[in-house]
Amino acid sequence: MHSGAARFRRLRWASVIGALGVVIAGAGLLGAAQDFFLPTMLEVQRGMLDEMAEAQRQRAQSPQEEPDGGEDKPFFLAPETVEALGKFTDLPTWYPTWAYTTGTARLAISTLYLCASILLLTFHIAGIRLLITAAGAAIVWNVVRCVVASSAGTVAALMTFPHAVMGSIFHVVLIGFVVRGARTIEPADVETTASADRDTPVVVGSIG
Repeated sequence: MHSGAARFRRLRWASVIGALGVVIAGAGLLGAAQDFFLPTMLEVQRGMLDEMAEAQRQRAQSPQEEPDGGEDKPFFLAPETVEALGKFTDLPTWYPTWAYTTGTARLAISTLYLCASILLLTFHIAGIRLLITAAGAAIVWNVVRCVVASSAGTVAALMTFPHAVMGSIFHVVLIGFVVRGARTIEPADVETTASADRDTPVVVGSIG
């Protein structure tokens, strides 16, 4: 077993997966920011829908007056539309805490992905292990998200399922590619940083 400080020769699969990991980490960081702001966004949307519903009630109770020819008719959403949008934003009281938890988890997993990708791009053995750990953590977290979404039972929460399932499949495939690529690394391809120049790429046959 090679130490985490060991480096391997330049391999195309490591460069590709390392670059892909950086993209995944960036998307995850953006998703984490969205999770942190989501409760506030939903609260604002909920307030707007409440105002619409109140306007609908006042309009139904007041006499119907035709606007003058030069005036535009006021715009109102259909009651069914307002009700449907209300169900979309009607979330459990514990959801804001859950959103902050989700954002924190995404932030941690994305940080792992970013560190693993940088290590892979610099051809460190530790990057392989760390990337598999990050992908495994993402799979576990997607399972947790599905369980919580099923308990919430709202439209917005249930939309988590397809994203979580597809994400888990992607991470499983990614782990498969990383494991397959790691098996192509021969002992002669590996050199520890203690015996190699950090600025010089390790090449096959450079050891022994």
